[in-house]
Amino acid sequence: MTTKVSYDKLESVSYSNVFDLINTRSNIADPRDPEGKKIRTFVYDSDPFEHAIDFNLTPYIILTLPLVDYPNRTKGKSLDGSYKLISWKQTIMVRTSRHGSSNANTDVGRTDMLNICDALHKTFNSSTRMTDNYSMGMHNFNLSKINSDPQVIDGVEYYESEYELTYDTRLKVTA
Repeated sequence: MTTKVSYDKLESVSYSNVFDLINTRSNIADPRDPEGKKIRTFVYDSDPFEHAIDFNLTPYIILTLPLVDYPNRTKGKSLDGSYKLISWKQTIMVRTSRHGSSNANTDVGRTDMLNICDALHKTFNSSTRMTDNYSMGMHNFNLSKINSDPQVIDGVEYYESEYELTYDTRLKVTA
């Protein structure tokens, strides 16, 4: 992450910063690419649901575009309105097949899922990342798991974990 959020880049920069954070293999390892060479797409910006049908393409992560809100119209707002409290909310979805990317007769998919989920928590709770995010104008990161349901496609079970990522800042919103 190298870009600071500004009044004219509220959505694009915040998304890019979070995407880069998740797409860095030293933060979130891709089980199908243990050397971190980025030989395949691991993080998506929209739902490639057809990948769940081809179990050799799992696991993967989906990071949705951010929802931007001005949560409290008066708190954090300057008298002239040039500074406002702004919050972001994004969904992070993790999917893997029960048998893992090799579609073997093992439960390696569960291990892949748990490792990816642990890495997400570690990344967003890291004091180094918090400092980096703070310098980019993105404060108070909170990652909450909101759903974790197994699904079945063509008789094969896959795991799905859904997270809500929230963060905020007080920012000058005028030029």
